[in-house]
Amino acid sequence: MSGISVVICCHNSAERLPSALRHLAASQDPGTPWEVIVVDNASTDATAAVAKNAWPTNLQIPLRVLVEPKPGLSHARVCALSAANYDIVAFVDDDNWVQTDWLRIGFQCFQEDVRRGAVGGLIEPAIEQPPPWFARHAAAWVVGPQADTSCDVTWSRGFLWGAGLWVRRQAWQELQQSGFQFLLSGRLGKRLSSGEDSELCRALRNAGWTLWYDERLRIKHAIPVIRITWAYLTRLAAAIGASTVVLDLYDAATDKACSGSWRQEMRHALALTIRLFVQMLRRGPYRIVDNQRWLDICLYWHRARELLRWRHRYDIAFARCAGEGAQPATAVAALRTVK
Repeated sequence: MSGISVVICCHNSAERLPSALRHLAASQDPGTPWEVIVVDNASTDATAAVAKNAWPTNLQIPLRVLVEPKPGLSHARVCALSAANYDIVAFVDDDNWVQTDWLRIGFQCFQEDVRRGAVGGLIEPAIEQPPPWFARHAAAWVVGPQADTSCDVTWSRGFLWGAGLWVRRQAWQELQQSGFQFLLSGRLGKRLSSGEDSELCRALRNAGWTLWYDERLRIKHAIPVIRITWAYLTRLAAAIGASTVVLDLYDAATDKACSGSWRQEMRHALALTIRLFVQMLRRGPYRIVDNQRWLDICLYWHRARELLRWRHRYDIAFARCAGEGAQPATAVAALRTVK
């Protein structure tokens, strides 16, 4: 059915959710039917009750609350995609504030090209007194443009951020029918797991769908001060590094930089870790905060650790994916079934 299902995946979102819903409620008529789905993902607070009470009763747009007891953002996304009533699904985080024309522009993007599987936009920060180094690392908090201008990013960037991500439900259903399942969980409670949005985008790309970035599609990301710390950013870098091992499988057919040998890839990651650490020490004085080398060290170190965890399974899975064109279901089955 033609329309928009707006999804907010929540874990203990009682405090943040009302603002997100208030901005959604102020949206202009997108010219198509739409609904709001709140997924309560293993919350221990009053998220479900707050969602129902915060949505205006005089608004003729239905809001449903679904419960997904299995923690993990990817599980919440699957729950919503399965239950959505409309053919376009738009994901909003509980700390995202959409602009009034966000629904109209997003729906228009899919009408312009039937092969667009996912669409993303520009995300602006909504924070007070960020540290002086924030702007240099803002992308880690999913803030800023995703390209220089509106364009196809299917092969240039290869992914779109999960915050404000729009997905064509037909594309998702085709992935499921082929056997696709997430390998990466995304946010898991307080654990900063990462990469489920990149995994979904790569799966869509490998299945023949395109990814589109539109700079007109804008939301604001309200970032609490407690998350704008160097320690938090370091944890993000570590999570991204670990996720690259799974993402290698989706890149197997096109990314010639990966050898497909876990030993070789781990040696490479460790060599970069050591080289960057030595460079950081030589520059002096010893400093971690606002040091890009430190973030890269964390990323490559955790990539090496993840490669060690998968070991020979990585080699077999990589070879299988490369041989079969890195199809989404192949990438998933490879790591799940190889012993």
